[in-house]
Amino acid sequence: MLQQKLRVTLLTGRTIEQGVGKEQGKISQEYFEACSMVYMDSEDMKKLGVKNNTNVLVTTPQAQLFSKP
Repeated sequence: MLQQKLRVTLLTGRTIEQGVGKEQGKISQEYFEACSMVYMDSEDMKKLGVKNNTNVLVTTPQAQLFSKP
């Protein structure tokens, strides 16, 4: 697994898809899929060698998350 790193500021919010999924329940597949998405700048993706629909590891001092950009 590629271990390139990029220090970023995480901006959180809720997409329409997350809102719809939440209505179906936080343990629903729809909510999980909506919340496990990372939106990245295309230039940052190039720097890291990340391609669309590949898994990435997002870490913070509090947690570690796997997601797809």
